[in-house]
Parts: sequence; structure tokens; C-alpha cells
Amino acid sequence: MVDLKFDHYYPYEELTEALKQMASEHPTLAKLTSAGKSVKGLDLWVMEITDSTTGPPDSKPAVWVDGNTH
Repeated sequence: MVDLKFDHYYPYEELTEALKQMASEHPTLAKLTSAGKSVKGLDLWVMEITDSTTGPPDSKPAVWVDGNTH
């Protein structure tokens, strides 16, 4: 299980690993995709969180949360 800390800055590699682990551990709740590439060629991660067993995400209310940007 991913143990994220709120008093720690996650460099790209650590954040990528944590997101991949969350998606792997919770496949019916989390889906990780890349929205594209940064100017440095790094993936811009998007984590979709929804209970996929209750229907497609497009049929549910949504909220956008943006983090780890500077």
C-alpha cells in the first residue's frame, strides 16, 4: 500500500512510482493515463478515480483536482 506523506515533496520518479502502485493496487477505483508529454519529454499523469463497478465515469458527477504543479 502506498504511504504518501504530506510533508514531503515527491520528485517525478517517486510520484510516478506511487501513482503506478496505486493504480495497480486498486484497478476498479483508479486508472492512470498520460495526458501528454512535458517540454522535457516526461509524462503528464492523470489519475481518474471512480468506482468502475457502478458504471462509466462519464455518467457520474466529477471534480478536477490538480496537484504537484509549480
